[in-house]
Amino acid sequence: MIEPYSRVQLVGNKYEADCGYNGMIGYVIESYPDGKYEVEFSNSEGISIAQFVVDEDDLILAPEPKTKA
Repeated sequence: MIEPYSRVQLVGNKYEADCGYNGMIGYVIESYPDGKYEVEFSNSEGISIAQFVVDEDDLILAPEPKTKA
C-alpha cells in the first residue's frame, strides 16, 4: 500500500489518454479500497498538469528531490 501524499512515478504509457506518460512524477492524494490511487501530477514549476486514478502496479515510489541548503 502506498501512503497518502507519497511522491510517486508513473510506470508505463497506458494512461496516455489521461495525459499520463512514463516517468511522470506526482503525489498520491487519495487511496481507494480497490487498490487504486488518485494521483496529481505537476510540472517542474509545480503547476498541476493531470490528475487521474492509477493502479498500484503502475506506480513506484519516487524519492523527494534534494533541496538546496
